[in-house]
Amino acid sequence: MRVCEYFAGKHIFITGGSGFVGKVLIEKLLRSCPGIEKIYMLIRPKKGKDIQERLEAIVKLPLFEKLREINPDALSKIHPISGDVMELNLGMTEEDRRLVSENCHIFYHSAASVRFDDSLKYAIIMNVRGTRETAALALECKKLEAFVHISTTYCNIDRHLNEVVVYNGSKYKYLPTTTGEIVQMGADLIWDTPYEQILWYPWFKMTRCWYDYYIKVLVYHMLPAVFLDLALRVAGMKPIVFKIQRKIYIANVVLFYFISHTWHFVNDRSMSLRDTIEDERDIDEFKFWPFLHMTRREVYEYYRDGMCGTARYLFKEKLDFDKNRKNTWRFYVVDRIFWTAVYTTILWYLFIRLDVLSVLWSSLCNYIEKL
Repeated sequence: MRVCEYFAGKHIFITGGSGFVGKVLIEKLLRSCPGIEKIYMLIRPKKGKDIQERLEAIVKLPLFEKLREINPDALSKIHPISGDVMELNLGMTEEDRRLVSENCHIFYHSAASVRFDDSLKYAIIMNVRGTRETAALALECKKLEAFVHISTTYCNIDRHLNEVVVYNGSKYKYLPTTTGEIVQMGADLIWDTPYEQILWYPWFKMTRCWYDYYIKVLVYHMLPAVFLDLALRVAGMKPIVFKIQRKIYIANVVLFYFISHTWHFVNDRSMSLRDTIEDERDIDEFKFWPFLHMTRREVYEYYRDGMCGTARYLFKEKLDFDKNRKNTWRFYVVDRIFWTAVYTTILWYLFIRLDVLSVLWSSLCNYIEKL
């Protein structure tokens, strides 16, 4: 049986459908499994928009362009249900719970907070109680066939070797990747796929020295942010740079434990999926097998595609990399000149203005004379 044949006629319930992973999941299901009968999407009103308005905004995203071209009627299969995983019983009405429990065959629980700096109370209500409430609804379903919990990787931070019975996209022993390799890819991508809207030449450095790190945060991040915000205020604009840098700093501090340790995620179950595929067309349609066997060059191209998507869909930039590369080069030259001038000024002040060398030499001579 093909994957799309299994999903034919199925009713699916999804939490977190408005999130990054949830939207991709819905689009993939509708495009690759056109026989799906209905997708019930748990969604809450937000920022003055009701659930129908939010759904309409979601399906207009570029993500759904291909689906709108090949099968626009598939979007009508998405049925929004008002609710919130932060609430007991998912905040659903009895009528909606009855609708789901009488029809749904498959549950995808994707709603979660993946921020590492949430309060403990919020994280538990969202990620633990929310999962319990979703599972409780699934147990009420008369036709339930599968419950899929989509979780963040770092759930067992006390275990550096994770062998929990799950499916994941880890390369594990097939293509282990170090932080240094990721950093080098980032350095290469600065020139390969440069962004258009940059304020300065983007460079980075890994360091094991904690005070070196904090000095660089202060000198390269916080102080320039203060001056840029001052310039924005003078121009009558809202200061946002310092706020952004503060969020980046908090994220780096919170993620430090994870990026400074080695983690092994056993993916034997994912690898074994190859043996369960009965039709070779599904390998090409869902591409999980090639993804698990990517070469290092393909990993680089994967990150490159991610940067292109970020530039196009988030920053609304034109992908004119030749022009952007010239702009990046100009910023690189300005950066080198600026810091050369700064360090030259510091050295001049120390050794010429304060005559530090003479002072040190005199101190050394006096010390030797006293011996």
